[in-house]
Amino acid sequence: MLFNSHVFIFVFLPTVIFSYWALSFFKSNTLSILCLLSASLLFYGFWRWEFLIILISSVCFNYLCGIWLIKKRNLKFLFFSIALNISTLFYYKYFNLFKSFTGLGEIFEIILPLGISFFTFTQISYLVDCYKGKISSNKFLDYALFVTYFPHLIAGPVLHHKDMISQFRNSEIIKFNFTNINLGLTIFVIGLFKKVILADSIMPFVEPVFGSDQPHNPLDAWGGALAYTLQLYFDFSGYSDMAIGISRIFNIDLPLNFDSPYKAKNIIDFWKRWHISLSSFLKDYLYIPLGGSKHGNLVKYINIFIVMCVSGIWHGAGLTFFLWGVMHGMFLLLNHGFRHMKERFSFWIPPMIGSSISWVLTLTAVVIGWVFFRAHSVSSAILITKSMLFLHINESLFENTIITSEAWYLIMLLGTISLLLPNTQEFMKLHLYQYREKNLNDEMKNIYQQAA
Repeated sequence: MLFNSHVFIFVFLPTVIFSYWALSFFKSNTLSILCLLSASLLFYGFWRWEFLIILISSVCFNYLCGIWLIKKRNLKFLFFSIALNISTLFYYKYFNLFKSFTGLGEIFEIILPLGISFFTFTQISYLVDCYKGKISSNKFLDYALFVTYFPHLIAGPVLHHKDMISQFRNSEIIKFNFTNINLGLTIFVIGLFKKVILADSIMPFVEPVFGSDQPHNPLDAWGGALAYTLQLYFDFSGYSDMAIGISRIFNIDLPLNFDSPYKAKNIIDFWKRWHISLSSFLKDYLYIPLGGSKHGNLVKYINIFIVMCVSGIWHGAGLTFFLWGVMHGMFLLLNHGFRHMKERFSFWIPPMIGSSISWVLTLTAVVIGWVFFRAHSVSSAILITKSMLFLHINESLFENTIITSEAWYLIMLLGTISLLLPNTQEFMKLHLYQYREKNLNDEMKNIYQQAA
């Protein structure tokens, strides 16, 4: 069930909202949690009910592992539980890729359960915090809702238990709040507009470029790459906005996930703005445990590169996703290296010129990276990239262009929206997002202060 489907908008969501607020008259958090948990399981099972077995089994297993880790704090058991989670994720997400290399692909096909990456990473962070003593106890219903909560289950954000479980037991969530309902519906409509009107309208211009194995003229190659760059952003950020809006209707706050990433002036800044919840997860549960920046620049750069490779693998099964992660790892290393060199040699560039050059280079790197992210094969990605870099030019390739003038008008319109207009949190202003300040990083605090 998709957020933009008719059954979700006109049947599922109104039913859940009515049931939730009807039960609120009993002033019981448990009843409200049961309502949202039942809705979440129904939502997940709507596509393929048998996948509920996987989700419920995962929730029960990790809850029990969490209880054991709280009591025993056993490192070997932590490794065992994490290994089992990752093994399950790899089996469903990457075994088909393995079969394609071994010739076993014709024997049976594994169907990927929706949202398995999100609920797996969510539970791994929970287990680690149980081991570290950051969690003393949790009720099963709270934990089950935290993992299965339907607004985040399919497309994120990646949730953290400290942000969510405390809200489920807060008496404020069962107090009818017309302002929150109004704000939530408004944010949901903004996200729906991003997805249906903006992302879906430019989607038809992506496949003709990425679905062809023939060289393209540079305009077509750039047009297809830019179309996908904009489609991906408005699709993904639209879903995140819809998730935030739905949650606000229930008096629940979800973390922000996007902050105008295409306005970033460097790759470091880009990753502070793009998929913020995933970046935070990888920083807290991979980068810092690897040593972070505590052991010198060399180890720091190695850790950054490892994190980005893992990010690529997490996004999808295929060499193209891994190479996308490798590319961004290299981009980050170059960015950090340039910063270090600039500080060491103290050379000066006029701010306006430096900022403009930095933004162009950053966006170009991001767009080329998305080519590998979207392409169906490495050879196809290389072919499109060569066309973008004017390495496949002859007179015949400039005839019968695929990307029409209509597509270019749409690319310019969506590009203007993403670069010049305020994003959702800026548009809705600070007082509409009453997030707990202690859970915001410095970048988000600055955004809210500027929006206020």
